[in-house]
Amino acid sequence: MSGETLLDNPLSLKANYEALINGVDDLIWSVSNDFRLLTANNAFVEAVKIYTGITVKPGDNLIMRDIFPGDYLLSWEDAYHNAFKGGSFKKELYTPSISNRPESWTEINFNPIYKSGEIIAIACCSRDITEKKFKEELLIKSEARLAELQAVAKLGSWETDLLNYSVIWSAETFRIFELDRSRFKSSHPGFLEFVHPDDRAKVDKAFADSLGSTADNSIEHRIILSNGSIKWVDERWRISRNDQNKPVRAIGTCQDITERKNAEENLRASSVALQNTLNDLNKIMNSSLDAICVVDVNGYFKKVSAACEAVFGYKAEELIGRLIFDFVYPEDRHKTKMSAERVMTGDYTPNFTNRYVRKDGSLVYIEWSASWDANDKMRYGIARDVTYRKIAEAHLTELHESIRRQSEKLLQSNEELERFAYVASHDLQEPLRMVTSFLQLLKKKYDQQLDETAQKYINFAVDGANRMKTLILDLLEFSRISSLAVDHTVIDLTEVVKKTRMVLKSVIDESHAKINVSVLPKVCGNESQLLQLFQNLVSNAIKYRDLSIPEIEITYSETPQQWQFCVHDNGIGIDADYHDKIFIIFQRLHNKKDYSGTGIGLAICKKIVQLHGGNIWVESSKGKGSKFYFTISKFQTSAIDGSKLLCPGLAVDATKNHNEKEDQYIINRRQ
Repeated sequence: MSGETLLDNPLSLKANYEALINGVDDLIWSVSNDFRLLTANNAFVEAVKIYTGITVKPGDNLIMRDIFPGDYLLSWEDAYHNAFKGGSFKKELYTPSISNRPESWTEINFNPIYKSGEIIAIACCSRDITEKKFKEELLIKSEARLAELQAVAKLGSWETDLLNYSVIWSAETFRIFELDRSRFKSSHPGFLEFVHPDDRAKVDKAFADSLGSTADNSIEHRIILSNGSIKWVDERWRISRNDQNKPVRAIGTCQDITERKNAEENLRASSVALQNTLNDLNKIMNSSLDAICVVDVNGYFKKVSAACEAVFGYKAEELIGRLIFDFVYPEDRHKTKMSAERVMTGDYTPNFTNRYVRKDGSLVYIEWSASWDANDKMRYGIARDVTYRKIAEAHLTELHESIRRQSEKLLQSNEELERFAYVASHDLQEPLRMVTSFLQLLKKKYDQQLDETAQKYINFAVDGANRMKTLILDLLEFSRISSLAVDHTVIDLTEVVKKTRMVLKSVIDESHAKINVSVLPKVCGNESQLLQLFQNLVSNAIKYRDLSIPEIEITYSETPQQWQFCVHDNGIGIDADYHDKIFIIFQRLHNKKDYSGTGIGLAICKKIVQLHGGNIWVESSKGKGSKFYFTISKFQTSAIDGSKLLCPGLAVDATKNHNEKEDQYIINRRQ
């Protein structure tokens, strides 16, 4: 049948039309404006039956509300309504799982059917795109994972079309460049604009050279961000070629390596600093007069300073790799090993000493200060040659022993002298009393018979005998203080000074002396000796004066170890040349006519102060008064072990008086 005959025969035309639409897999149907089926191919009828179990026929309503979900039907209604408004369009619709049928995606073409200019129906053509959508979803997920991995690795990707040099960047590449897509020219020259000017020519040349190579390519270079900051990137790429072996595409990666580059720079700077530190340490080691040694866990020298040659007698290269114990004097090896083991267990052992045998065979004493590094398993030691010190210590020990023996002899001699003085003074008193008595009897019996000259001679003899008696009594007192052992108790010095004023009352009244006394502390001492000490100092202050009224002030201060007292007067003063001599027995600065005395009083004061663990001295100048200072220790020396002990009963009282208000005692009597 010819084509013209077919067109003229409606039945033949309908059969041809049905064969045409039923020969494709796509679903084809048409629908009226009330959503009823007009025509459909077999594929459409079969698909509806599979989903619904219903064989649709023309006139059936395609909006099957009893079967399909409302949201799904609403999508179809919207699509049909839009099609009846005019215009062809394409739409993707999702079909949920129905009657155990898997969910699916379809792509539908909606085309209006016109008659006399009006839309009378909609022709639809649908095909299953489920597999396509699944692949697209996988691709999206894959690209998302790739983008995430690129972000984690700071690794972007790029592609360059070598026909027009257009460029495609991944999202991570834009993040690395911190660049908005709208600001990128998407070309190779546009990329070069962000390359650091100092690296631009190198990068462009590397890319151009890669076009003629089949190998993979890479380069590290800097980029400049829009804010002016600089990053480092690692570019890697390869060239794709066509069948004619011409380069058509470059595909590559771009990784942010700024942190690595900064770390490398910091490492380089640290390495330089470390090397400088090592150089400085070597300079310090080699400039030290002490030998500095590094010894491993097994005792072998690993590093030594230049001073080792002076200390051990061996050059550095002769010590490195040698066992340290090979140089230790045999008798000291065990002690040295024990000390080394203590150091390695963390027991820092400073200043242990042993002996070494030098290269010339001589012995040297070495004082070590060592430490252990548990990480490096190394011992670090500083060795000092103390041979001369050891020799000096031996000589000093010998000298101390010699001094001790001499001191014992001197002490024995002093004790003998003190005993002699006491015995001599005691024995002299009896004949002296006889001389004095007979002179007085002679004067009494022959007073009328003696002329003036004889009377004068007898008076001289009596006066000399009296002075001799005073001297002997003072000498006896000095000997008694020096030889008599007395117990120390807690003494209130304020009371001692009151008793001193009572003893010297007549002298004080006669001279109209003013005595200002602070509230004095309680001390550890002997009351009678301390009374004699204050009596001698106060009486001297009154005695050695000019025509002015004596003014005497007694004050004190203290430290944790001792009290310090001061007796200050306005007397005639003492020349600096005699400050030390006045405390020597029998030393007098004035003749007997001007000032009486035996020259023993201050020597007694010195002895008393020494027995109380202190010192005495004077600050004075001629004509400007004197300040006599003396100290008393707060401690007693133990007779058992020589240790210093606070006097019993003094622990509280020793500090109690320090902040008390001063109490002035003023004696001011005038005739």
